[in-house]
Amino acid sequence: MSKTVSIGKRPSARPSVEAVDKWMESQASKAEDTEGQVAPPATPKADAPKMKRLTIDIPDSLHRRVKSRCGQDGLRMADVIRNLLEERFPAQS
Repeated sequence: MSKTVSIGKRPSARPSVEAVDKWMESQASKAEDTEGQVAPPATPKADAPKMKRLTIDIPDSLHRRVKSRCGQDGLRMADVIRNLLEERFPAQS
């Protein structure tokens, strides 16, 4: 006994006009519900320095130790490493 698998009709590439109209109406009602409640665009802090990304390769074991310790202390790895770099390379006045 062979298994028969039926293949359905190929979906159309374009949605129906009714589906598009329904979507447009739902979007319009959402816009009316939130009218006047738009959050202002986020502005960067004036005193925040411009940041650059530094990518380094470290052994997996070191990464685990740093990540584990930061998790225990409730710190972000980036902040801890940034502080270590600041200590090692202080700004010259």
